[in-house]
Amino acid sequence: MRHLWLVGILFTAVTAGAVDFTSARSGNWDDPDAWSPTGTPGAGDRVSIESRHIVTIPESYTATIGDFPADDMATPAIQCTSTGGSGALAISGTLIFRGPVRQCNSAWTVGPGAMVTHDSSGAAAPADTHYTWKLGLVNGQSASRLVIDGTAERRAVFNTATDSGNAGGFQGVTLPNGILTQDAGQVQASHANFSHWGTTTGYLLRAWPYSKGTAAYFDSCNISDSGPISLYGIRPNVTFRLLKTVITTPLIPPTNRYIELGYGAYPTATPSGGDLRIEGSYIEGTVALNVNSNHIGKDAGFTFRNTILAGGQSPARCHSSSPTAPHSRLETGTLCSFRTRYRPALCGERFSRATTAPTRIGFT
Repeated sequence: MRHLWLVGILFTAVTAGAVDFTSARSGNWDDPDAWSPTGTPGAGDRVSIESRHIVTIPESYTATIGDFPADDMATPAIQCTSTGGSGALAISGTLIFRGPVRQCNSAWTVGPGAMVTHDSSGAAAPADTHYTWKLGLVNGQSASRLVIDGTAERRAVFNTATDSGNAGGFQGVTLPNGILTQDAGQVQASHANFSHWGTTTGYLLRAWPYSKGTAAYFDSCNISDSGPISLYGIRPNVTFRLLKTVITTPLIPPTNRYIELGYGAYPTATPSGGDLRIEGSYIEGTVALNVNSNHIGKDAGFTFRNTILAGGQSPARCHSSSPTAPHSRLETGTLCSFRTRYRPALCGERFSRATTAPTRIGFT
């Protein structure tokens, strides 16, 4: 009983001492003069970043922030002072976040060797608490990007703490009409490892690159035990790709579609000039191409090249919501273990012959 009393006293003391910090200028996280009130934010605290300020977590430093709220609707552990603000976070060391993260209309960065850890171990129901990292909080925030620049020698790492639930993943905001915010979820990852990021009913990434030049991609990444990837809609002149990326033991959502490529959010959304491809990758789980009736028979514009669609816990296949399926390109070197209604001979066939033009398939 005495031990429980002491724990209660300590917890009360930590909670009572929590501080809401706001950046006072650009500077390192561990610089007390970079914050108002003066001090260094830590466990139990929350931070807000003012526009035009860049707060840097330096190498060899671990920043722990947040107060273990009960759910993802609580006050964020990290946010900007306004939804449309331009404050930025640059992570070179380690960030442990114990609450939601809300990124504003600016580029935040994760450098080589950096680590980002989701921690809900102190929440009321740790296994059921999944804090999200939201970027693209309102329509048209094309500058809101999370740029993850690991290297082959020093990969960036995204993981979870001991006894924590999975991270809630990266996504935008779902508006009252059910539509995702435009330009949401611009995660641009190179040489990064993601583990236990997202859930079966959440996402590793839910993105809608919308404006010209916007992009979401995973290049040379390893993804394991993580939630699905959803591209809300395909727009002209945008980028969505998986390049040299390995996805294993995925958390399959109720839709049975691990990678869901939405096509045809608008009748004028025929892809043009973008980079829409899955290349040099190994994927366990369903790849689904969903098409609305405005786009029946149009070319969805995706290219699959030198990729193995392995299935894993769920049959690897492509799916269309229309009876007359659109097309994508299945090129040389792709091993496809999914079934197609219109070209059953392609099932499991390895395309090793030279071709002058992509082999085109209709998805079922």
